[in-house]
Amino acid sequence: MVALLRRLVPAVALVLATSPAGAQSSLPSRLSDSEFWNLFSTMSEQGGSFPSENFISNERTYQHPIPYLQRTVRAGDVYLGVGPEQNFTYIANLKPAFAVIFDIRRQNALAHLMYKSLFEMSADRADFLSRLFSRKRPAGLDTTSTPKQLFDAYNAAAPDSAYFRANLAAIKRQLIETHGFVMADSDSKLMDYTYGAFFGGGPQINYNYPNGFGGGFGRGGMPSISNHRGL
Repeated sequence: MVALLRRLVPAVALVLATSPAGAQSSLPSRLSDSEFWNLFSTMSEQGGSFPSENFISNERTYQHPIPYLQRTVRAGDVYLGVGPEQNFTYIANLKPAFAVIFDIRRQNALAHLMYKSLFEMSADRADFLSRLFSRKRPAGLDTTSTPKQLFDAYNAAAPDSAYFRANLAAIKRQLIETHGFVMADSDSKLMDYTYGAFFGGGPQINYNYPNGFGGGFGRGGMPSISNHRGL
């Protein structure tokens, strides 16, 4: 695996680091809601059917290339990524001016819209995890809490189905009412399903979910994950 990474990293770095000298000055400082939604809508395709899920990354060594990339990639360039949450680690470390994330799964596009809402609504990391996993924030967590302390606390906290429903409604209000995005009914249901996976899997969710979790949410009366096939 390490040998493979050594072969892949220079190619990835080349894509990220070879933007024309004047490209940074032509990038917008930010996209308006309408510009963002136009990009999202025109660049996206319909989802396909897959034999397994991909709620989080299965790339356990994805952080290994970061030191090399930090030496090679210029801050302020454009980041092109693929897949779910591992992109945020790369973005935080490489500090691009603009980031575009691609994936073959429509589910991941909706997952990133879900993350967009949760980031905007959360005051800090503890608040974000509370909303992501639908577990009330344990006492004693603050901005100095380490990742281990955060996950230990939320592992011990109970999932709350009423909190899940309230958070899901708030996520959609943020996207639809605050930003003015127009979501198709199929996308709305796929977001229900995607967000429900984090309720069902909790802080222990991994790439094997739902296979390693009994094949369903099984908590708080939430629907079986198999319902997704009817979307």
